[in-house]
Amino acid sequence: MGMEVKGAQQLEAEVEEVVLELGAGGRGIGALGGGIGRSKQKHIAADCDYLKRKSERLIKENQKLKIELQELTRAGCFRSAEPDFELICNSHSSSQNPRLFLHDGVTEVTEDTTAYGLQAIAVSFSHSISLRSEVDVYSMSWNLGRSFSDYSVQLNFTGCNFDMHVLEFGTNHTVGLCSVTCPDEDITGGVARQNCNDTGCCSTYVDSTAITGLEIKFVRHKTGEPKFKEHKNNQRSIWDTMDVTADAPANWGIIVDQPVSAGTLQHRTDYACLGNHSSDEDFTPDDGSNYILYYSCFCEDGYTGNPYITDGCSGDKGNYSLRKKG
Repeated sequence: MGMEVKGAQQLEAEVEEVVLELGAGGRGIGALGGGIGRSKQKHIAADCDYLKRKSERLIKENQKLKIELQELTRAGCFRSAEPDFELICNSHSSSQNPRLFLHDGVTEVTEDTTAYGLQAIAVSFSHSISLRSEVDVYSMSWNLGRSFSDYSVQLNFTGCNFDMHVLEFGTNHTVGLCSVTCPDEDITGGVARQNCNDTGCCSTYVDSTAITGLEIKFVRHKTGEPKFKEHKNNQRSIWDTMDVTADAPANWGIIVDQPVSAGTLQHRTDYACLGNHSSDEDFTPDDGSNYILYYSCFCEDGYTGNPYITDGCSGDKGNYSLRKKG
């Protein structure tokens, strides 16, 4: 998804380059006039014809990508029962490529991938908390919604003299913990992040399934009065902010509001696998019961494409399925 946004801008650049080449080629023919042989004229004319066709093709591809981007981000594009899939395109700056975010507006989509029966998106997240001397405990949440149920993420924290407690959203079960100290009062965030060895920066890895988000609690160490460093060149100090970053794949699926037995999913009116030659991959609880919690769709062997739309699966022309075999 994010790749398509960048592709549109790249196509625009290619179109402009081709148009310039086409204009240069046309001027070349007029300027040379009868001073060149017929074979050379035919060669130049053929080049111009090729550039013209290439320009027309690139323009059509660019228009198609723009339409696809509008469809991805328009209101109501996502399943009405699954607002977690709403996308936000941040394209306010003309000097930077557009960026694609999930519905929370802070989790950036960096790649879309499907492999081994799992459908996931690669996401990037960052957040900063401004610290105050009179406050010792801070908290934040990262909740992508119930459609995202598996997390394999490394959380990185930059700051001074804090414990970080990572909790499962809604249960307060601890799934990660790390601590940072700053023996060197002049350490900077950039230096701390180079090693991230609990001095100014610490990391914790969270690998949990069947959860819908994370709660993070920051608790200041009881080591006397909090230190706040003077800002230099309008840059923030590692002492007066706490920064959180993460890059992770987030597995997703279509939630079944009322668990159903295996084999009956296809009879539901809201069944999402609409494509011909499509089927579903079901996910059941770890307790061994036969009820479906959520599912994802895939094109059957020998077909490829988008299983969530009508006629979305077509012959894969020799490609092989990456779906995990049961």
